[in-house]
Amino acid sequence: MRINKRSKRLYERAGLTFIFLLIVCATLITTVIRARMDVERLQMENIILETGYVIHDVISGHLYHTKSLAALVVQGDGTVYNFHETARALMGNESVIANFLLAPGGIVSDVYPFEENKAVLGLNLLDATEQDGNIEAIMAYEIGDLVVAGPFLLRQGYEGIVGRYPVFIDTDTENSSFWGLVSVTLKFPQALENTGLSVLEHHGYSYELWRLNPDTGERQMIAGNTENLGSNMSYVERPLDILNAEWFFRIYPKTPWYAHPDIWILVFAGICISTLGAFIVQYNTRLKLLKITEANEFIRAMYDNAPIGINVFDEKFKFTDYNNHIVRVLGSSTQKYYNFIKEFSPEYQPDGEKSEDKALDIFKNTMNGEKQVFEWTLKATSGELVPCEVTTVRVKHNGKDIGLSYIYDLRHLREMESKISTLELELIESKISIMLSQIKPHFLYNSLIAIRELCLIDPKTASETVDEFSLYLRGNLDSLSINTPIPFDKELKHVETYLSLEKKRFEERLNVVYDISVSDFLIPALTLQLIVENAVLHGLTKREDGGTISIKTEENESYTIITVSDDGVGFSLGKISSEHRDVGLRNARDRLAAMCNGKIDVQSEQGVGTTVVITIPKGD
Repeated sequence: MRINKRSKRLYERAGLTFIFLLIVCATLITTVIRARMDVERLQMENIILETGYVIHDVISGHLYHTKSLAALVVQGDGTVYNFHETARALMGNESVIANFLLAPGGIVSDVYPFEENKAVLGLNLLDATEQDGNIEAIMAYEIGDLVVAGPFLLRQGYEGIVGRYPVFIDTDTENSSFWGLVSVTLKFPQALENTGLSVLEHHGYSYELWRLNPDTGERQMIAGNTENLGSNMSYVERPLDILNAEWFFRIYPKTPWYAHPDIWILVFAGICISTLGAFIVQYNTRLKLLKITEANEFIRAMYDNAPIGINVFDEKFKFTDYNNHIVRVLGSSTQKYYNFIKEFSPEYQPDGEKSEDKALDIFKNTMNGEKQVFEWTLKATSGELVPCEVTTVRVKHNGKDIGLSYIYDLRHLREMESKISTLELELIESKISIMLSQIKPHFLYNSLIAIRELCLIDPKTASETVDEFSLYLRGNLDSLSINTPIPFDKELKHVETYLSLEKKRFEERLNVVYDISVSDFLIPALTLQLIVENAVLHGLTKREDGGTISIKTEENESYTIITVSDDGVGFSLGKISSEHRDVGLRNARDRLAAMCNGKIDVQSEQGVGTTVVITIPKGD
C-alpha cells in the first residue's frame, strides 16, 4: 500500500508538471505567433504605402497629359489645331496610352488614333444613362478637376482606365464658360505593369486592388492573385486615392500562420519539453524516494559532465579532489596533484601579485565564509596561459568545512567576444548600405520628373536642363554609391542642382535663400538633399503661390548646425509617421546617427511652414 501511494504521488507530480509546462509552452508559442503576425502586418502596411505611392505616380503621371491637352484647347480658344499631330507627340513612346480624345460640350468629336477608336465618336460623356465612365465625366465637370474612371470595357472592345478633365475658357465678362472635356485612355492591365505588383507574389504575398463601381455600386476587382486563398485569411487593407477616385489595396500573407513549418516545430518542441519536464520531475522524485545519500549527490555534482572545472580543498588549503574538466584544460595526464597553485599557475598573476600569496588570501577569506569571485591565470603543461574566472565557496561535507572552487575557462568566451565585435561592426556597415540603397533613387527620380514636365511646357529649357543635368551626373554620380560621409560642399552642389531644376519647373513659385557661413565639415550623402526635396514637394509646391526655402549653416564650440526652413503648408507632427516621406526621413536620421553621431529635429505648424535642424558634433 505504501508503495502504491508513493507511485501515485510520483505520477501525480509528473502529470501536473506536464500540464503546467504545456500551458507555459502554449503561451510562449502563442506569443511567437502573435509577434510574427504583428511583424508581417507591419511589413504588409509598409508594402501598401510604398506600392500605393508607385501606383498613384504611374497612373497619374500618364493621365496628367489631359492637362497639356486642355492647355492647347484654351490656347486655341476652343480649337486644337493639328490635333492628331499634337496627340501623336504627346503619346510619344508611351505604349500604355490607348488614345486621346476631344469632347466639346461633352460629346466626342475627335480621337487619336482614329481608326481603332472611331467607335466613340458622337458619345455624350455627360449622359448619365450611359456606362462609359460618364459618372466620372459628370463629376469632373462638377468639381472642375481631373477624375479617373475605370477600368471598364470600352466601346472599342478592350478595357481601359480613363482620365476625364474639364476645360473652361475665359469669356469677355471675366468669367469662364465650360467648353467640354478632354480625355486620355490607358490600356488595362498594361497601365499597372510598372507599379511593382508583380513583385509582391515573389515576396510571398497575395494582393487585391479593387474599387466600388460607380455605375453598379458593386465591388470591382482591378488586379489580384487571390484565386486560391481561403475565405478566412487575414489581410491588411488601406484606401488608395488615385486623383479623385478611391481604390482599395488589400494584401494577404501568402501562407497562413498555421502553415509555417517552424510553428509546428515549436509545437513539437513544446510537447517534448513538457514531456521532458514531467520525466525530470518523475526522475528527481524517484531519486528522493530512493533516499540518495549525501555522498552520492556530492559525487554526481562533481562528475556528471560538468562544463566547468571543479576543485576541492580542505581547511589546510590542500587540494584533495578535482574533475576531468581540469585535466582537459591543463593538458595533464597525472591523476594526483596537491600543490596545484605552484605547479599549474605562473609565478605572478597579470595584476602583478605573486600567485601563492594571492591564493592564500583567497583561501582564508573563503574558509571564513566569504564567497570569492575573481579572475585567475593558470598555466597548462604545454606552457600556455589559460585565463579563467574562479568562484570559491565554503560548504559542509561529512561534518567538516571544505572549499569548492568552480573554474570557468575564458578562452572561448574571449574568442567569441572578438567575433561578436567584428560581426556588430559588419552589421552596422550592412545597415548603412541598405539604408543608402533605399535613398539613392529619390534624387534621380524627382530630377527626371522635373525634366519631363519641362519637356511639355518649355522644350528648349528642357533641352538645356538635360545637358546641365548629364554633365553634373558625369562628375558626381560616384558619390551616390559611397557609404561614408562626403564634404558638405559636394552635398550642397547636389542641392543647388536639384533646386535649379525645380526652379525652372515652378519659376517664381519657388524662391531659395542661402546663408552658408560654414562648409568645412562632412555629412552623409543625400541627407540635405532629401530634406530640401521634402520642403519643396510637400511644403512649397502645395501652396498655390509657392514660397521660399532657406538653407543656413552655422557653428558653435561643439556643433555644426544646418537649418532648412520653408513657409509652405506645414503639417501635423503627430501625423508624420503616416506619411510616405517619413521612410526617407527615418533613413536619413539613422545614417546621420551611424556615420556622424548627429541628429535631425523637425518643427512644423500647419499653415505656417516647417523647420528642420541637423546637428553634427564636431570631431565626429
